[in-house]
Amino acid sequence: MNRITSHPVANPPEYKERVEFLFDGQALSGYAGEAVSSALFANNIREFSRHSKDGAPQGIFCANGQCSQCTVLIDGVPKKSCITPLKAGMDIRTLKGLPKLPEMSAYELTAGNRTFLRYPCRWRWTLRSCSSTGACRSRL
Repeated sequence: MNRITSHPVANPPEYKERVEFLFDGQALSGYAGEAVSSALFANNIREFSRHSKDGAPQGIFCANGQCSQCTVLIDGVPKKSCITPLKAGMDIRTLKGLPKLPEMSAYELTAGNRTFLRYPCRWRWTLRSCSSTGACRSRL
């Protein structure tokens, strides 16, 4: 494994528990609690996903959760690998193109005499307020 063991400014964290995980079906190991991206890098994996438009390889970029270059599928859910802690038994997959998001249904929140329904749409959740008279209006 390729790991930083000494550094002139930062002290590398001391991880104790080694865990096994899968990356694209290949059994690998890392340390529980370290970032998934760190475990992948330590196992010489630099390509985490493929861009949706041209298939260009993507890997670690900002390393602090601000971009989505390091997004992988973890147990079927798209997650940023640089801010997701590694756990034993994770099934991590290369993300090829845009992820298929899990289905979400509307849910209700009642406040006073109003019922608020949240509906998922492609880019954001919309909030629809329905009064007891049945008059509804959408909000963002």
